Amino acid sequence: MINKERYSYHQPSELLNTQMSTQLPKQSSVPLPTQLPVQPPAPVQTQMTELPPEAVPTQLPVQPPAQTPTAMPVPQKPQPAQIQTDSSFSQRQPMVQIPPMPAPITVAPPPDPNAPTKASLKRDINKLSLVYAGSMIAMLVAVSIVVFFYTSITVFFDANFLELIKTDAEVLPEATNDYLDAKFGGSSFSTVMIVGQIICLAVATSFYFILRGKKLLTSDIRTKRETPKFSFILAMICCMFAVQFVMTVFNILTMPITEAADVSLTEDMNEAMQIFTLNPIGILYVVLLGPIMEEIIFRGAILRHLERYGANFAIVISSLLFGLYHLIFFQAIFAFLIGLLLAYVAGRFSLKWSLLLHIINNAFSEATLLSSDLLGPVLTGLITMLLYLGGFIIALVYLLINHKLLVQQKRVGAPPKTVFRSFSVAFRRPLFVALIAIMFLFCTGVPNLVMSSFSDIIFRLGGSG
Repeated sequence: MINKERYSYHQPSELLNTQMSTQLPKQSSVPLPTQLPVQPPAPVQTQMTELPPEAVPTQLPVQPPAQTPTAMPVPQKPQPAQIQTDSSFSQRQPMVQIPPMPAPITVAPPPDPNAPTKASLKRDINKLSLVYAGSMIAMLVAVSIVVFFYTSITVFFDANFLELIKTDAEVLPEATNDYLDAKFGGSSFSTVMIVGQIICLAVATSFYFILRGKKLLTSDIRTKRETPKFSFILAMICCMFAVQFVMTVFNILTMPITEAADVSLTEDMNEAMQIFTLNPIGILYVVLLGPIMEEIIFRGAILRHLERYGANFAIVISSLLFGLYHLIFFQAIFAFLIGLLLAYVAGRFSLKWSLLLHIINNAFSEATLLSSDLLGPVLTGLITMLLYLGGFIIALVYLLINHKLLVQQKRVGAPPKTVFRSFSVAFRRPLFVALIAIMFLFCTGVPNLVMSSFSDIIFRLGGSG
């Protein structure tokens, strides 16, 4: 049914004018007349028929009013400001342009006073050179004092030696050497030398408190970064065997040259090892006491002292000083190569693992010397060469497979690989270069030759007088 009130056309003219004025567009500025002409309404049927829904208009057409010059303008109400919205989505919030956020203000951190610099490297290298030289001099002085007192007690009060001095000057040096070899070739002299060596090494270790202070007994020996796998420890043992194999092959290849020059690369090292093998105290020193003190000095104090200038730099320099410390040319080369392995292990893991490998290496060397007396030098040499060769092959395969894993990675608490040209700065320090040169001369035996010649001259002058 149609709403009669909605579609009723019997409306007064005043009401119609009011409705039409309210249906005008709000933004229209056309003046409205005070009175609109009203058309006569169409005759209304007495009976109204129901129309179909599609025939019902949704909005009645409204004709625009005619403009009359006498019309008075109707005051318009102030309209609110229109906000432009996105037509694609009517319920979206008004598009307001947000100003860009200002860039954050970065404040540079204060400079680290412990950051490595070239000036600090120069200062640390000079300090290390002085401490190292002082420790070596202290060791030589200590062993000289021990030998002097022992010699004074056992020789100069010996009547046979006093008679020997009165012999001809030409045969005096040779006779004196034979007498000393017979006198000091026993276990008593080796015991004195071992005790003197322990005292010397203890004195040398105390010097590194000047370099590191309390850190020598705290962070230097307690620093722990990772725990190695058992396979890695076995691989490092094989690497030490590989170094032994390389040095043995090098000795064999250079033997014709050394025999022609009447020198031996391993004679001094074998004689030194024989001194420590003659009694249990020497074995204890070589297997346990010596590795402990050496690890504290070289992989503890020196390695940690140089570590902030680069891991590779600290490994090489500490190994170089470790090799020169042995004062025997062939043993210095071997100790340098072994020192590279031990320093890598100490830097990547901790000092206790490098100490374990050091003890294993020295124990194997002592076992080789002892077995040569039981099995004979030929059979012992054959067994050791097979072990060295097997270790060389295993180490080579392991390095080829895991060479990327062995590279010093950036780990938590690990030192950087390189900082700047640390090697260039270090080897431009005159004090450090002089130290390396002097230690190398001692390793080649030049000072021994000089002292031997000087002793011969003294004996000849004494005999002729």
